[in-house]
Amino acid sequence: MLYTRRYIDESSKMATIDHTRSSTREALSVRGERAHALALALERYYGSVTELSAALDTTRDTVRKWLNSPPTRPREDLLLRAERLWLLGRAAQRYMVGVRNVGAWTLAPHIGLNGECPARVLVAEGDNGLERLLDDMAAYAPSRADLPLEADDELIWRGVQEMLGPEALAQAEKILEAPQLDVTEEDLAGLEAFD
Repeated sequence: MLYTRRYIDESSKMATIDHTRSSTREALSVRGERAHALALALERYYGSVTELSAALDTTRDTVRKWLNSPPTRPREDLLLRAERLWLLGRAAQRYMVGVRNVGAWTLAPHIGLNGECPARVLVAEGDNGLERLLDDMAAYAPSRADLPLEADDELIWRGVQEMLGPEALAQAEKILEAPQLDVTEEDLAGLEAFD
């Protein structure tokens, strides 16, 4: 729950606009900049404008406008949806091998969500949906319907290789190639005296 609360609190901070500003134009400008930044951040998760627009439940034209420049009057509800989607993507990234898998996962139906996709849950339930998805992230995120089970191992291994680098990987392979020790119960019996 603490993990979830951190993301919800972060979302609230991002959604808060300084209403004490003297000008509505300035507040709209801040919202427009935020919408543009969110669209650019979300773009990395999705392979196309169509996928991103489906995840946000809006038109491709709106997404294109947000990607190209800060919109002058972004809709508040759409801005909140984008923030929730961004928070969900950030949380899901830790369970995914590649960032594009995050976008595919948000659009894929999941049996644990009664056949709904995480993006639809966010649109329908708002902050409650985000909290529910974050609480059960481990149950929902790892399933990737677009890949066969064998591909998970290969993708994870490639991710580990990239993360470790060639030097650390060479050392790890040496350790794996070392001869295995055959230890029996009798060998371990004499160790009980050291407990």
